[in-house]
Amino acid sequence: MDDSKLADKDRYRILLVEDDGDTALEITDLCSLHGYELTHVSSARKLLAFIRDDDADIVICDIRLPDMSGIELMRIVRDELPLERQPQFIFITGHGDINMAVDALRLGAIDFLNKPLSGLELIKTIGRAILRVGHQPNYVLERSNDDEVPSLPADVVFFNLGKKILDFEMSRCKVSSRNLFGDPSWSLMLALFLADFRKEIISASNLSIDAGVPLSTSTRRLIDLEQEGFLNRRKDDEDNRRTIITMSKAGREVVRECLQEILAIKATILD
Repeated sequence: MDDSKLADKDRYRILLVEDDGDTALEITDLCSLHGYELTHVSSARKLLAFIRDDDADIVICDIRLPDMSGIELMRIVRDELPLERQPQFIFITGHGDINMAVDALRLGAIDFLNKPLSGLELIKTIGRAILRVGHQPNYVLERSNDDEVPSLPADVVFFNLGKKILDFEMSRCKVSSRNLFGDPSWSLMLALFLADFRKEIISASNLSIDAGVPLSTSTRRLIDLEQEGFLNRRKDDEDNRRTIITMSKAGREVVRECLQEILAIKATILD
């Protein structure tokens, strides 16, 4: 993973949309301790007024706001701003907002974080969002009725587990500068599984970023994974320079099976 973007933290404009003053102060102080400066607004309409005139790289947003939902806000931003000005969204949710959070992911949000917030998880998520700044956003695939759509709530469990494992894999890769502790194919499949859950169409370069795998390594492994029948590669119809990666049914099933085994092992250990 290229960490050069993370070193220059103060160059990124991060907006926090949160109507609860105590929560806003907690998040602002936490981010400040890690070198991130936030601009806080208390409503969706104030956020819209801000970004219509000024650029923002990342928006951290409560999914329930007094004037509209975070989902509605994200849709308006996606509709009004050109691609090159689209910020990355991170949502904060309560436990009762899981369906809304899944909708946010399927609109292209980086992640949703449950309250009470984990400071470490928030900082890691901001780091992942920064790595996506400046890259063309993934767009959401409109599936036909015949396509398989992940079900709830079982796949939400798999999604959250896959997300945590991918974070661990990316941390493990940093143990050695030569990536001796990494498993690029597994990381790519996990990142693709998360994109598939969000119903995103993801490019090869964005998948490489999300998985924390160098592009040269990613390119070779994606060819191998396609030959095994776990994914499909094709040229983007709108931009022939981009290669689009989609997960096959076989790939989806094998990742689910692996995650199910991990859950079973975890349950055995806890027992």
